[in-house]
Amino acid sequence: MAKERNTALPKLDNVRLFSKQIAAYIVHSNWHKTIIDKMCEGAVNILNYYGIRNIHIIPVSGTFEIPQMVSHIIRSFIHRQSHKENGEVTHALIITLGVVIQGETYHDKVISYSVANAIQNIAIAYPSVPIGFGILTVYNKQQAIERSFGNNNKGVEAAIAALTQLDKIISLGFRMDNRGQVQN
Repeated sequence: MAKERNTALPKLDNVRLFSKQIAAYIVHSNWHKTIIDKMCEGAVNILNYYGIRNIHIIPVSGTFEIPQMVSHIIRSFIHRQSHKENGEVTHALIITLGVVIQGETYHDKVISYSVANAIQNIAIAYPSVPIGFGILTVYNKQQAIERSFGNNNKGVEAAIAALTQLDKIISLGFRMDNRGQVQN
């Protein structure tokens, strides 16, 4: 049985204060639709809880394609920021959702490691856009179900992780602004 998550949600005052200026992107695999739908629903509910309404849901063919789309979204967002084409949006976050189930070969390991490493590299290269990692790597479908329904929804956890990171990024930016060192 999967461990249940603490149901108390963090305050995230900066996210709430700037919720209208945040764009959220949920990039998900088309495989294991029922599981992905539940994780996506959980992530959207969390985003809405914190007042974020500018939500874009972007399906891709499979889990392997998620990092490429994440990279494209971030580069497009940064381009729009530099050209002031995006109106009031000043912050973005990305939530990745996928399911990789162990099979008869080591294909699942190749996909899991490749995707995790690619997303980590993107997150390091673009630290101002937090990425919530909601890629399930499980032994069987039952484990995926246990991690997508109820209080153990990994879509919820990925959304909270990205929002918490963004809250800290916003906070750090304003502390730096107040000292006159770095603009947000």
